[in-house]
Amino acid sequence: MLVCSYLLIVGLFTTRAAHAQEQAWFQWRAPASCPAEEHVLRELVRWMGHAPTSAEVRLVQARGEVERTANGYKLTFSLRTSSGEMQEQHESPECVTLADVVALKLGVAMDPAGIVSVEAGSAREREVEAGEQIPEAYAETSRVRAPRAWGARVGLGLELSALPRLAPLADLTTARARGLWRGELGLRFGSTKVRHARRDDAGARLDLMALDVRGCAVARLAAWAMPFCLGFELGMLRGRGFGVIAETSNQWWQAVTFGPALHVPLRPKLLLVTALESVFTLARPSYRIESLGPLYRAPLLSARGLVAIERRWP
Repeated sequence: MLVCSYLLIVGLFTTRAAHAQEQAWFQWRAPASCPAEEHVLRELVRWMGHAPTSAEVRLVQARGEVERTANGYKLTFSLRTSSGEMQEQHESPECVTLADVVALKLGVAMDPAGIVSVEAGSAREREVEAGEQIPEAYAETSRVRAPRAWGARVGLGLELSALPRLAPLADLTTARARGLWRGELGLRFGSTKVRHARRDDAGARLDLMALDVRGCAVARLAAWAMPFCLGFELGMLRGRGFGVIAETSNQWWQAVTFGPALHVPLRPKLLLVTALESVFTLARPSYRIESLGPLYRAPLLSARGLVAIERRWP
């Protein structure tokens, strides 16, 4: 990682061709008396502590335009990320301050879980110790707010908890994310057949419908996110016999779930989600065929896997 970052920095500031290719995501227009685009990029690397990766660059589209005013300079800054779009304006008597503001905002957008707030605090302390007045625009941007976003995902997986063997599972989930925390509310459907050990032509079809609520702490690696989620699941498991005369049985299903997921950006607002959960069953449905004996009982400990596509907005 360190070697890749070093090579990216060298290519960024020494090769014009590479510079033009990598910086398509960022446009900087300012008077000749202002710092050049290279200054903004160097400050961006300083804020982040590393050169932005190609995955981070793909998630951001930014534009900064500076014009002269009677009192100094005025910045119009627009930014598009997976969390949404924004545009704001700042004024300062010094253009370098506005260039530093842009670098800081880019760093926050690319890696909000990094050391941006620590670096911003150190910079403010140094200025205060030197007896300098902190420009208003600079002070505002140093107070980093956690990004917020809604999400909705559709996924398919394999169930090995309420249902026997590996059964197909469909998942519909909405999510609310803020900074390094995430809440999820989902609805899951699964169905499979189980045959009795004594008669291969007799058994039951088991259908699961469950509502689950999860809270997640999110770890980040560049543009990737890894939520660790703890949840509670409540639903109904329906058993319908076949091959014999049997009644339909509806039983409650309750479980506690825990496990990691991995969110990989495909596009600015589109994510590939993979998840693996451990399932601890609280209410264990069981089924039997009167003439044949026990058929199935949900296990105490089990697991499930999921692959999904998530859409973020705004």
